Amino acid sequence: MNIYLGLLAAFLAMFVKGLAAFGNTLVFSPLMNFQSDTKLIAPVDLLMSIPANAYLAWRERKSISLKIALPLVALIYIGLIPGTFFLSIGNSQVLKVILGVAVVLLGIEMLLRERAIAKHGRKKSNPLVLALIGLGSGILCGLFGVGAFLTAYLNRTTDNQSQFRANFCCVFFLENMARFFLYLYSGILTLSSVKFTLLIAPAAVIGLGCGVLASKKIPEKQAKQVVAVLLVLTGLSLAGQNLAALLA
Repeated sequence: MNIYLGLLAAFLAMFVKGLAAFGNTLVFSPLMNFQSDTKLIAPVDLLMSIPANAYLAWRERKSISLKIALPLVALIYIGLIPGTFFLSIGNSQVLKVILGVAVVLLGIEMLLRERAIAKHGRKKSNPLVLALIGLGSGILCGLFGVGAFLTAYLNRTTDNQSQFRANFCCVFFLENMARFFLYLYSGILTLSSVKFTLLIAPAAVIGLGCGVLASKKIPEKQAKQVVAVLLVLTGLSLAGQNLAALLA
């Protein structure tokens, strides 16, 4: 993996994490996927995410709700197993197309949902829809470390940004720990991924700190819009590039 690209990707990914509490993987993985294999990228992103989620969850610990977090953790754990299995055997370019599409869908969903909330306010979500979202999150977490639908779930079950950030980071920290052992057992997590993570760790720490500072200055609505647009553009680029390669 390219160290310079890794430093840039780590800084940008953790900046987004500090700013919005999510989206770091959806920045890091697509950027690194242009030059590296998904199986190499996912464990590096995992090793960066564990301390970042632990730190942010601790900062917002007063807003954590076990009633919200625990059911989602259970659904994600169920989805992690098939997701991790597919990562270990799947075609790299096919996985990248799936990731690109997932990123685009997340960005569009974020934009549309914010508009709907502004017009009609928050509405109670269908439990079946929430269950499907949770399972989808687990599968994508196992594949890429991407809780792409996790934001959709928590947008429907939390009342404010503080609750969203707290429960998101709490859930993702617990998911990270489960995936750590799954990756270790399946051989996806290697010594080389640990070494690469340590090399780009300074950029990740600086990026997270800058993102946390920025989150205090940028209004919540504008921050979500910026992240959503970036996700759509990144996902389209990644999916388009790898789909063209598959069809060639």
